[in-house]
Amino acid sequence: MQKLILCLAILLPLSFNVAGAEFNKKGLDAFFNALDVNEKAMLGVTVRQDNTLLYQRNIGFSQVEKGIKADANTAYRVGSITKTFTAVMIMQLIEDNTLRLSDTLHNYYPQFPNANAITLEHLLLHRSGIFNITNAPEYTGYMTNAQTKAKMLERMAAFDADFAPGEKQSYSNAGYILLGYILEEVTGMPYAKLVQEKIIKPLKLERTFYGQKINTQNNEAHSYQHKSVWQVMPETDMSIPHGAGAIVSTSDDLSRFFSALFNGKLVSQDTLKKMMTLVEGLGMGLFRMPFGELWFYGHNGGIDGFVSSAAYQPESKISFAVTANGMNYTFNDILIAVLSAAYGMDVQVPDFSAKEVTLNEEQLRTFEGTYVSDALPMDINVFLQNGVLHAQATGQGAFPLAAYENNVFKFDAAGIVMKFESPGDSASGFTLEQGGGSFAFTRAAQ
Repeated sequence: MQKLILCLAILLPLSFNVAGAEFNKKGLDAFFNALDVNEKAMLGVTVRQDNTLLYQRNIGFSQVEKGIKADANTAYRVGSITKTFTAVMIMQLIEDNTLRLSDTLHNYYPQFPNANAITLEHLLLHRSGIFNITNAPEYTGYMTNAQTKAKMLERMAAFDADFAPGEKQSYSNAGYILLGYILEEVTGMPYAKLVQEKIIKPLKLERTFYGQKINTQNNEAHSYQHKSVWQVMPETDMSIPHGAGAIVSTSDDLSRFFSALFNGKLVSQDTLKKMMTLVEGLGMGLFRMPFGELWFYGHNGGIDGFVSSAAYQPESKISFAVTANGMNYTFNDILIAVLSAAYGMDVQVPDFSAKEVTLNEEQLRTFEGTYVSDALPMDINVFLQNGVLHAQATGQGAFPLAAYENNVFKFDAAGIVMKFESPGDSASGFTLEQGGGSFAFTRAAQ
């Protein structure tokens, strides 16, 4: 799973009238034109309202090396959006009395700590206490290699429980991998076939499937990171994420999937209500995303260099999906632009005309230090490493800063701008701007 640095907001807090709004296609086209020309993102986006297509566009490449442009049929790995598919299939089996929410993990995999007390409900709500396997130090050492189910079970069961079942909530990919395995145990069908039978075929999702090795002949995108140019990312073997993250899809298919889910095509309204009920911020394969006075229900995903988000708004019947295979811009701002357009609001088109400037090491060292804020519960350490200024917030990874003026630095991938006060011998503080917010930091006393 990917973690956006500092991620101060999910979606823009605004007040607006949704009734009768006309989609702002011109504004959103201009926004994506700017991102495309400046190599800020490669993605697909779809917006629907009550099954009517409002907008669909792809920018960037499915294969940068060969110059192959992405199109509406390009399929992207969607990471943890898979969890919504998995939760739906579990709930379908509960509806037909094959499973119960109270069934315990012990019935299937008794080797796990607390297996006799961990229920399907705990797994669905991330309340099992099972260690999140993707946080294991050794995970990156094997993630690109095929793993058997037996080996994955051995790896996951080897960790002690993080907490007692039901005690609290902690996001766990392992929990949804296990739910995927349980689906296979109960039905006798591989997950890939089951998702075809239960969801993909009934909804006629023609470009959605369980992923294998990326097949470019099938118009499947590779993922990339941007370091002066787009560079291809390592490819997770899909035997690993399974029911937690192995689905491949398009933005159009995902928008139709979420619309179908919320309109009674997959589960009953009573079941959907259970899935939407949040416990410490998470539902069953769903969570809430705020946009103004509205709440969207959906899921985000991140795997390798892929980033995605898809959700549905029940009152306005808007569904959207964004599937990206390369990000050099803050993903949150893309979601803000998409939803602003959906509700007929102005779309802020970014200006990328500013160019980086070069500062020498003596100048950069004036910004080094630890900075604190009364507005945010984190410190930010600014330091020089290999001639490049970096920043690191409490509990998060370090990220490089690019200078655009003598005292203004940016990290475009997370939409971060840091404006330092005139340094002199050493900067006394800076203003952090991200996601529409502005936060003052001052240098901590030595």
